[in-house]
Amino acid sequence: MESITSKLNEKGFVIDNQFLERAQILHLETALVRLGAFDYCNNKVSSSSLLDSCEPVYNLANCDKIREFLRKLCREEMFPVKAFILDKTPENNWIIPWHQDLKIAVSKQIETQGYKNWSVEAGIPHVQPPAEVMSKLVTLRLHLDDCDETNGAINVIPGSHVKGIIPQREIPSILERSTKVLCRVKRFGIMFMNPLILHDSPYSTCSRSRRILQIEYGYNLGNGLQWH
Repeated sequence: MESITSKLNEKGFVIDNQFLERAQILHLETALVRLGAFDYCNNKVSSSSLLDSCEPVYNLANCDKIREFLRKLCREEMFPVKAFILDKTPENNWIIPWHQDLKIAVSKQIETQGYKNWSVEAGIPHVQPPAEVMSKLVTLRLHLDDCDETNGAINVIPGSHVKGIIPQREIPSILERSTKVLCRVKRFGIMFMNPLILHDSPYSTCSRSRRILQIEYGYNLGNGLQWH
C-alpha cells in the first residue's frame, strides 16, 4: 500500500492489476450488465448515477481497501462523488487530445474565491476549482477489459501533475520535452490517477471493447458548494 501511494504522489498515476478481489469485480460486472450500464445506444442508465443506481458500484467505491488507500494518501476525508462507464467500440469511438481534468460538477452555482470558468453541461453546473483543490482529488479507473494501444489505452506524462494548472499554450512544449507512458492495464486491474496529470485518450483501432468503471473521489469543498 505504501509503495502505491508513493508512486501516485510522485508520478501522478499508478497501475495495479491485483489491487481488488476478482470475485468482487465479477459480481459488480454482472450487476452492471443487468442494469444496462454498458448499453450506450439505448442509454438506459444516467452516466452520473451509478453510485445511486448500482449497489455493487457503491459498495466497491466505499470498500475497506480503497478507503485505507485514500486515508494513507490524503489528509482530507475523501468519499466517492461520481461513477460512470467509459467504453470504446466501433460504434462509440472517440479521441481526447492532451489535457488535464480541470472541472467538477456541483449541485448549485455559488460564487467562491478561486473557483472560475462556470458553465452548465447537460443541465449541471460545472466549475474549475483552484489547483490546490484539484491536486488532492483522486480518480480510480477499474478496467473490465484488457486495455492496450489497440483499444484506446490512455497516455500520460509522469510527474506533470505537480505543475499545477498548465496553460494550454504550454502543453506542446511539455510534450516535446517529456516521455509519454502508455497505460496498459489488464482486465480486473485498476489505475489511480491525479486529475492534473497530462493525459490523452486515443481512438481504438480494433473491435474489442474497453469498458472502464471510473470512480472520482473528492472531499468537502466548503462555502456551501456540494458535489453533484
